Amino acid sequence: MAPVVPEARPAPDGRSIDGLGPLWMYLIASLAIVGAVVLAGAVESWWILAPVMCVFFVSTFGVLASILRLLRDSGDTL
Repeated sequence: MAPVVPEARPAPDGRSIDGLGPLWMYLIASLAIVGAVVLAGAVESWWILAPVMCVFFVSTFGVLASILRLLRDSGDTL
């Protein structure tokens, strides 16, 4: 009987695909946005809406960046 030789596997690109990063980023972004809205409700002034929108846009960018990092083809860092 001939020894069983395993088939050659393609070389890994060194990139780990882990979906927990975007999930944690989404959770943190959601909590930041809720905290900013609660702060806006406590202050009851129109000027607080500008920082709240900044928190929203930064959080949205963080979530999208974490998703796009998983979707890129190369193993380069973002």
